Amino acid sequence: MKHSSDNKFSTTTTIGIIIALLAVVLFISGIVMFFVSNKPASPTKNPPKTPSSATVPSSTSGAATKDSAVPSSDPSNAPDNTLPITEPTTPSIEPPKILQDLLSEGGINLDEITDNGTKQLIVVKSNGNSADIKFFERTGKLWKEDTSLSFTGYVGSEGTINPDEMSEEHQATPQGLYSIGEAFYQNNVPATGLSAFQITSGTYWVDDPESQFYNQRVKGTNEKDWNSAEDMANIPNYRYGFVINYNTECIPNKGSAIFFHVGSEPTQGCVSTSEDNVLAYLSKLEDSKNPYILII
Repeated sequence: MKHSSDNKFSTTTTIGIIIALLAVVLFISGIVMFFVSNKPASPTKNPPKTPSSATVPSSTSGAATKDSAVPSSDPSNAPDNTLPITEPTTPSIEPPKILQDLLSEGGINLDEITDNGTKQLIVVKSNGNSADIKFFERTGKLWKEDTSLSFTGYVGSEGTINPDEMSEEHQATPQGLYSIGEAFYQNNVPATGLSAFQITSGTYWVDDPESQFYNQRVKGTNEKDWNSAEDMANIPNYRYGFVINYNTECIPNKGSAIFFHVGSEPTQGCVSTSEDNVLAYLSKLEDSKNPYILII
């Protein structure tokens, strides 16, 4: 009986062990399957290409059309909602209103004097045969009035006149915009940034329309062919001044010897003001700033 009982125990034990091992194997298999099914998929070395809605079917020539092309990094293909990049611009600077008004009255556009490099401008505004004289200077794009050079003065005894009507018979000052020429003096050299000449005995400015030297400065009478000329050394008001470059083409009988000079009364066609005022202008004017004078 004891032997039979031992065999029974042995058989039962073996079966239990086998069942236990199977249970362990199944449990382990379940765990492995769980981790395998939840592991992220690894990227393949060469993932399959998915067809793009922007590509053209292979039945066409194989090139993408203009409308279906995929946008590149070229900025010209930027989306419609992309704003173009613009460079900052420098705002234009308006001149003083008084200068705008004077230029408008004289029929002159500011660009007309700015484009030719003018940085200094004298404006003579006539009222009959008297005048208000103002000075403007440009730095960069900015025009400013120098009020320390605002003076009163005189023009021709007949006032100012359209240059188309100008002649030697008129004692009027020609209207218009003119470059400023050389300074002149009779005795002491003035402080000035203009080129200058000294008036000495025998310095003439010819006003005879028949002369080859009409509206020109000459020295001496060796080539005299004129019947009329200004003897500049004998005109006290010419002790200081500058030439207004009017009728530089020397068209006969269109007017001559138009200057800005010392004076205390109406002239025969020049612009005049006190000696101190003339010297103040001469000290301010510079050839390098291409100065002009506007007469209105």
